Amino acid sequence: MDRQTETIIRDWGIFLFQTFLLIIFVAITILIYRYARAIIRRIAFLSKLTLFCKMKNIKIQKIRSAILSIFKNTKTPELIIENNSKRYVIKFFTPSIVKNVNMNFISPNYYFLTSIKGYILIARNAGALIRSSFFKPKNIETTFLKLTHTEIIEKTKGIKHLPTIDFLRYDVDNKKTENILIINPIPLNIKYINTNCFELLLSGDKYDNYRVYSANEFYLGFVRNNSY
Repeated sequence: MDRQTETIIRDWGIFLFQTFLLIIFVAITILIYRYARAIIRRIAFLSKLTLFCKMKNIKIQKIRSAILSIFKNTKTPELIIENNSKRYVIKFFTPSIVKNVNMNFISPNYYFLTSIKGYILIARNAGALIRSSFFKPKNIETTFLKLTHTEIIEKTKGIKHLPTIDFLRYDVDNKKTENILIINPIPLNIKYINTNCFELLLSGDKYDNYRVYSANEFYLGFVRNNSY
C-alpha cells in the first residue's frame, strides 16, 4: 500500500469518526433540550399555581418533587391543594418528552404509545401521496389537490406499565376529594378502550378514580373555580 492510499484511508477514517461524534453530539443535544423544555414548563406551571394559591390563601402541600416525575413515574401523588370545600390530590404523569405521540390506555395500569411517522394523503386527482413527515403538511389541499382521505402512519412503542396511583392514602372523611392526573407534556391524543374500541380521553374527563388534565387546562379551571 503506497503512501497516497494510506493518506486517503486515514482521512476517510477521521472523517467518519468525526461524523459519528457529530451525530452523537446532536442526539445528546436534542435529548437535553427536550428534558430541559419539560422541566422549564413544569416549573412555570408550578410557579403559577403556587402564586395563585398564595394570593387566595389556599393551602398547597408538596409531597414529593414534581420534577422527578419527568424522569420516573411512581404511584405517589406530588401535590395536595386544599380550600374551604375541596381537596385536590394531584399526580403528575409523563408518558413521553416527545410530543408527536399518541397515548392509548388498554387498562388503568397499562398503556402503549404510538409515534407519528408520517401521513398517507389520497387526492381525487393525484392518486395516493405519501408524505413521510412528523407533522401533517399544511395547506396541502389546494385548487389542484382535492383530498379524499388522510391516514396517519404510526409505530407502536410497546406496552408500558403505569403504577397504581395511591390516591386513597390521602383521602379524608370530612371533605370532598378530587383525584387529578396531570399529563405533562401532553401527547397529541389520549385514548382509552371502551367496549373494545378506542375513544378520546379529553382534558377534564373522568377515568378510573381520577380526572385527567393537561397542566394548562387544570390551571385555568382551578383559577376559574377559585376566583372569589
